[in-house]
Amino acid sequence: MENAKLQRWAELLLDTGKRNNLINFKNRYSSVCDVVYPDAESIFASAIADASFSVYNLANEERRDLYNDELDDESNKEAFLATFSPRVNKANTLLVYTAGEKTERTFRNIYKKSKSVLQETGVNIAYIAFGFINWKDGSESLFAPLLLLPVVFSPFGVGKLPEIEILESEITVNPSFAYKCECEYGIKLPEYVFGTGLNDYLELVKERVEPIGWFVTKECKISTFSFLKINMYRDIEDNAELITQNQNVRVLLGEGSSCYDFSAEGDKRLSNVIDADNSQEQAIRAVLNGQSIVLQGPPGTGKSQTITNIIAECMANGKTVLFVSEKLAALNVVYEKLKNAGLNELCLELHSHKANKKDLIAEICNCLKSEKCRLNAKAEGVLARREEEEKGLNAYVDKLHQKQPNIEKSLYELINCYFDCGCDIDVKYSISNIGLKNEGYLYEAVNLMEEYVAYQDVIGVDYRKNCWYGYNNPDSSYSALNKTERAINDLVPILASVKNIKGQLKEKYSIEAKSLSQLNAVGKLLTFLAKSKIINEKIIPQPRYVCDRASALNEISKKIKEKRGLLLTHFNPSILLVDSEQTQKLIQSLNDGSSLVARVFGKKYKEVTQFLALHAKSNNPLKDKASVYSVVNILREYNLLLSLFNENVGDMAEILGENFSSFDTDWNAVINEITKYRAYLSFDLTGRLGDLNSEEYALAKSDFELLGAQLTQKCALQGEIYHLVLNYDSEILNFYNFNVDRLYEIILDCKNNIEQLRSWCAFLGANNRAKGLGVSDFIDFYLDQNLPLADMPRVYKWVFYFNYIEYIISSNPELEGFSRILQDRRVKNFVKTDKECLDVNKAVIRARMSDKKPSLASVSPESQIAMILHEGEKKRMQKSIRNLLAEGCEVIQTLKPCFLMSPLSVSTFLTGGRMSFDVVVFDEASQIFPQDDIGAIYRG
Repeated sequence: MENAKLQRWAELLLDTGKRNNLINFKNRYSSVCDVVYPDAESIFASAIADASFSVYNLANEERRDLYNDELDDESNKEAFLATFSPRVNKANTLLVYTAGEKTERTFRNIYKKSKSVLQETGVNIAYIAFGFINWKDGSESLFAPLLLLPVVFSPFGVGKLPEIEILESEITVNPSFAYKCECEYGIKLPEYVFGTGLNDYLELVKERVEPIGWFVTKECKISTFSFLKINMYRDIEDNAELITQNQNVRVLLGEGSSCYDFSAEGDKRLSNVIDADNSQEQAIRAVLNGQSIVLQGPPGTGKSQTITNIIAECMANGKTVLFVSEKLAALNVVYEKLKNAGLNELCLELHSHKANKKDLIAEICNCLKSEKCRLNAKAEGVLARREEEEKGLNAYVDKLHQKQPNIEKSLYELINCYFDCGCDIDVKYSISNIGLKNEGYLYEAVNLMEEYVAYQDVIGVDYRKNCWYGYNNPDSSYSALNKTERAINDLVPILASVKNIKGQLKEKYSIEAKSLSQLNAVGKLLTFLAKSKIINEKIIPQPRYVCDRASALNEISKKIKEKRGLLLTHFNPSILLVDSEQTQKLIQSLNDGSSLVARVFGKKYKEVTQFLALHAKSNNPLKDKASVYSVVNILREYNLLLSLFNENVGDMAEILGENFSSFDTDWNAVINEITKYRAYLSFDLTGRLGDLNSEEYALAKSDFELLGAQLTQKCALQGEIYHLVLNYDSEILNFYNFNVDRLYEIILDCKNNIEQLRSWCAFLGANNRAKGLGVSDFIDFYLDQNLPLADMPRVYKWVFYFNYIEYIISSNPELEGFSRILQDRRVKNFVKTDKECLDVNKAVIRARMSDKKPSLASVSPESQIAMILHEGEKKRMQKSIRNLLAEGCEVIQTLKPCFLMSPLSVSTFLTGGRMSFDVVVFDEASQIFPQDDIGAIYRG
């Protein structure tokens, strides 16, 4: 062989060492049964005639009594034969010698060992050996069996020896020893020709080995032998040139490599006979496309199902398959699945011990003679229905896998991303304008949140609880930080003083002012009260009442003053003393008399004029009757207004005190002062000022002036403090409207934690970016839920994908209109038709293969069909399996496109170059060494 690596693989298959009992046979009676009667020639003649044998059962006491420890083994054997051979009078009964061992135990040892190997590998190692060569290796004398015939044992119980059945009447010359003889000694052992007697064959061997001092013995022994790998060696040796031409073998030898693009598989409908998922169908399509692949997976993932579908798909496409498995159990799994699919008639099992040529020939002949099967007309309808249901499901799947703009992911991918987040926290949050966002946005948002989490140690879990919350100047330069520090230091004593004044106001006057703006208003009010000459303790609690009363009295006073002015123009002030009663009498006097002339010129009229004249000034206004009547009416109205004023004045004199001068009071001054006072009352600032008496109020006014001045000065927050105020977000911390006590605590906290300011300024950069990106609201929402801070980035990803999924579904009518009930119904219908299609596929494959079956109507005598039928008619001397497959390969592969074999049976039964396969499938390939699987690989 030209390839050194192939040569090394071939040599690994050989075992010509002395540990091999085919080379160095040792008569260990714990594993060897020595058949001493009848003679080897008789047993051999019966064996090749397919006879079955029983074993003469000796009582243990008889064996113990006969066996003599002082004699050698040969002497004991002669005594044993002389004693018991006369008792064997039944045909095909064997007398077996096992020295000191119990015969039953020895048979059981052989039976257990051969059964275990058979179950594990499918290889039968129980043989009956005929003839032995005594050969020499230097000075060492060794034994090796010559002819081997496979046997099986019937199950046997305690005290009962088994029946021995010839597995196949095909004699095998010891291949390992034959190879050793030829390679090392130049002696080629003769091939055994079926029908040749044992003595005749041993004579032929004797002629070839006696010249070198070896001799042959006519013995018959039952034991276990393993030698079939020599066939694999010869397979490689005889077909080396053909093997090295195989592309896959060349890859194993290190000459090139191959890979497969699963994206180019196509969408041809597969003829699966077992359910398969997408990954399994990928493997099937790869095989159909002529690719060599390795399919890996843990137990239970469907590898056997995939292999079954690959075999079925290959047969459906007219391809031949060689399925190879080292272990019989693995082969049986696939065969049972093919059998359940009704495809077992298209398979040929040749896994070593199952290779019985009689059964094989009979099975092939039955296939040739069986009737062709036809496909039911309903099958096409089932396939059409499945295709229709599949299209409906695929339409939804297409939408599910359609790439979405911006995000560049399909809904399916987004759902996977959603579940990959692994969020177990129920968070309901809506992200605005989610359809405009992409993965870059999500990446940046998550990075910002991770950055926020990193600030936890210096900022705290909730940044809103940090003392610097609200400070929004990110400038972390020395001058900016120093300026802020000075302002904080200046503000603390001011706020402390304001707090003190606030406490005084509450204690002295029960004035509840909470903020700087309120205290500033209080200061202005107190300053006003200190200066006011009109506002007193009685007006303070009822300014509106006093103002309304003053306004009403002011109007009456105006009219009184108007009437008084008219009277005093021509009369002395004494006229104002005429009261209402006198005025009424004057009016009555003027109205007495029956006629106008009597009233005007009568006595009472003159009395009236004379009375009025007494009060008149030098220029008498009473020139005529009209003047008299006018004066009297004015006087009457004046008195009426006085009465009205007195009726409405009420407690105003008491309220206004020294400021009250009846209708001569400066009502406008009163009203204006009260109006100013009311302007200061933006909220209840007066406390219990209205409860003070006049003396207390008079004493308090000096206090008002001092407190008012202090408040208006301190609440102004001027200079650097004002610039500090500007550095705060007024929506978070409004210095003027914030509770002074809380404001003092915050500013004092800032003073005590001034070292955090630089970190806060750095944090502001991330926080401002979060605001700009629109994720700050989510951060606040998350913090409000008291959720673990470390989970925030992951939770946001989960919320992001959830929102995107909802957005896509709501904006797509086909997805939004998705009905679980209708979809389940469609899936159910698809599953039903898909299962029906599995049965249809089975029928289609059987029908296609049946159509290829050759006709027996006119068969040429020289054809492969004729040869196979002829072998089937024979009772004996049928062709060996190897020859049958070599000569009838085309017909057999047409009838049986799938061969199920072990690596050993491949080299044993398939002649190199005569039979090849389109596809070779290995099960549990990792359990097969390269030297073992070369024979199968190069046939593909």
